Amino acid sequence: MTPPRRSSTSLELARRALALAGALAALAALAPSTVVHLVVPRLDGDDRVTMTPASDRRFAALATAHHGIHVELGGVPTESKALAPVVLELVRPTRIEHLTVTGVATDTTVLHEGDGLRVFVGAARAPEQLTIAGMLWSDPIRMQLSPTAEFSRQTAAFVFGADEYHDLSPEEMMTVALLGRAVSPVTSYVAAEPGTRPSTIGLADRSLIGHGSGAGSGYGVGGGSGGLVRRPDLRALIDTASCERKVRPAAGWRVALDVETTRDEIVDVIAATGDAMTACLVEATWAVRLDPALFHDERERFHVELAAR
Repeated sequence: MTPPRRSSTSLELARRALALAGALAALAALAPSTVVHLVVPRLDGDDRVTMTPASDRRFAALATAHHGIHVELGGVPTESKALAPVVLELVRPTRIEHLTVTGVATDTTVLHEGDGLRVFVGAARAPEQLTIAGMLWSDPIRMQLSPTAEFSRQTAAFVFGADEYHDLSPEEMMTVALLGRAVSPVTSYVAAEPGTRPSTIGLADRSLIGHGSGAGSGYGVGGGSGGLVRRPDLRALIDTASCERKVRPAAGWRVALDVETTRDEIVDVIAATGDAMTACLVEATWAVRLDPALFHDERERFHVELAAR
């Protein structure tokens, strides 16, 4: 997907005769995908950078009618290192605001990028699906989430790790502990010396809690070697098959792209031509999610050659 264009302005420098209707009319010709942010800088001399909803909401519709946000930026002027993580919100949404979860009471209405939300609720049956809703910038979002088997196992273990098991009966604790493979008041793991087998005495009586102690010693040696780190293969991450099915390009098609990344984020995709297959592959490239373990350079550029197989 071609990234939306963005613009920003400061109401501090707007002409006095400016009215909301006239300002909206001036933006009427913008493409629907264009994002408009209104940012009011505050020269407050504070060494802490802040970005908060603007107190003067008269022109907020200039932003909210175009997917954006209307905010006040405090702590300016300041060093770019302090400013960058705050104004990242103007580049892409980094939080869901006005968060709601169907059937679940949460203690927060904001979910920041990279954060999770875990709520423990006693219920006779776990829901098969949850719906979350909120706002990304000024656009409403709604997503339905379904649990996976792996997440269910992890959550079962968290019941004991988060000390949320006290209202469960021993039988219920046993069910949850076995599902999560967790140490609990009704389960434990047994350690034995090499060459010996642990006793099975008492395993049939699951209501007993075992205690034990032990000691040991040992030594070891190790070594290793290293080599050149291979450059990650961005080309292999681009889904060309779906574009071939959608566009049906001529046999022997070939597309060249220049892709710029900063750490694990694609920030630019440049194509020399504008045919349908190229446009589809540009969109497919923007959709790629980079592994931060492989893509960690501050700034990198890739020349990608894509062709018919």
